[in-house]
Amino acid sequence: MKLVINLYLLSQGLTKSNQYGNMYCLKTTHKILIITTLYVDDLIVIVDNIHKISQNKKQLQTKYDMANPDFVSKYLGLEAKHHTNDIYMHYLTYTLTILEDLEL
Repeated sequence: MKLVINLYLLSQGLTKSNQYGNMYCLKTTHKILIITTLYVDDLIVIVDNIHKISQNKKQLQTKYDMANPDFVSKYLGLEAKHHTNDIYMHYLTYTLTILEDLEL
């Protein structure tokens, strides 16, 4: 699966990061940046324009079977709280779990 999605993302004009093998970037003439990270079968797309993400999701859905969550709330222990114009990210639950496991 990873090889297939790798080839697809490259065919869409994204560039694979030299530092992070699971990150792909695209900068267009309209200064829209897309960063896509892969983890097992998860895909996270970050854009600076909400309309661009809709177009990107439609393209991916034509090629792959995808669930369609609106926003990420938790990813690898990192939690995201969405407010009107802001996103707050933290590791509170993850940190509390570690402290509990260590009986601290």
